[in-house]
Amino acid sequence: MKRFSVWGIIGSLALSSCICVQQWQEAREMDAKYNAYVERSQAEDPFLASLKNAAAIATRAQIRVVWETAKEDIIIALGAEELAAVREMMPRMKEKPTLCRETWEERERETAGGMITLISYRCFGYLEFLNGKGEKITDSALEVTGIGTCEKAEEYTRSYDLWPNYMLPAADLARFNSLPAMVKYNKL
Repeated sequence: MKRFSVWGIIGSLALSSCICVQQWQEAREMDAKYNAYVERSQAEDPFLASLKNAAAIATRAQIRVVWETAKEDIIIALGAEELAAVREMMPRMKEKPTLCRETWEERERETAGGMITLISYRCFGYLEFLNGKGEKITDSALEVTGIGTCEKAEEYTRSYDLWPNYMLPAADLARFNSLPAMVKYNKL
């Protein structure tokens, strides 16, 4: 009888040690993944850099409204003063900050099986920057990219499902949303 319980204890210890080693390895893998995520987040997003560059060199800008249905696109031109305002604000646009470790881990667990995002709008708006020939340099989907405020940066680190990808100071965001072209767009 003693022999059985000794072997039972040894087996339990062996199993327990295997579980500990596995947990330790998983923790190391998560550390490496989080550190890689933080490192990638330190460099400016190439899309944001191209958007800032396009705003700086564009001779015109417009909002293109693309409908879900077969309706014809609507073009809302930004005036010279509106483009100047956008140019002046763009250098202050930042990416949403890096998620804190707890929130990042929560996102990793919830999206491990793949994330499906369904977005339904009756129309999509694109802020387009154009060169002197009227050719599009680049564009930004207004609903998809979303712009939040820098003042909520700390809040964004704790919630991976908050909408904005980019941030502006609150005064700049209010100014952007009050541009005549944006007001017209938001009324559609």
